[in-house]
Amino acid sequence: MDTPDLTFLRTSPLFAGFNEEHFRSLLTRACVQEFGAGEVIVPEGAPGDSFFVLLSGEVQIEKMTPEGYPRPLAILTEQGDFFGEMAVVDIMPRSATARAMKRTSTVLFTKESLVTLFDAHPDAMTLVAFNIARVLSARLRSTDEDLAALSG
Repeated sequence: MDTPDLTFLRTSPLFAGFNEEHFRSLLTRACVQEFGAGEVIVPEGAPGDSFFVLLSGEVQIEKMTPEGYPRPLAILTEQGDFFGEMAVVDIMPRSATARAMKRTSTVLFTKESLVTLFDAHPDAMTLVAFNIARVLSARLRSTDEDLAALSG
């Protein structure tokens, strides 16, 4: 397989504010992974030690219902969509399952690789933490709106 072009990561909201040096360092820590249709990328309840950026394909984020059935929460289809970023912020198990719905490629960043990035570039840590907080805030606002609509 040819080495994929990862320059699209420059447009990811997770890396907003990164300079050229940050990006060069980030790309050395990127790991491309391939998944087949139906394959679980990360299961709900597993320890979280990485996050993923969609390179190609389609990922469904799903949560198990109390009855034991997967309930879809989101479908990610756009290059640059990301998931699992909460693993960088907290030490809790994965809150949902991520499943490839068709042949899918992701860019994996482990918590360990980020720590080495942040050791080399402490200002990058501030940027990533702020960017994750902004993304999580937007997702929480969306969830609040959905809940209000359901109860209204």
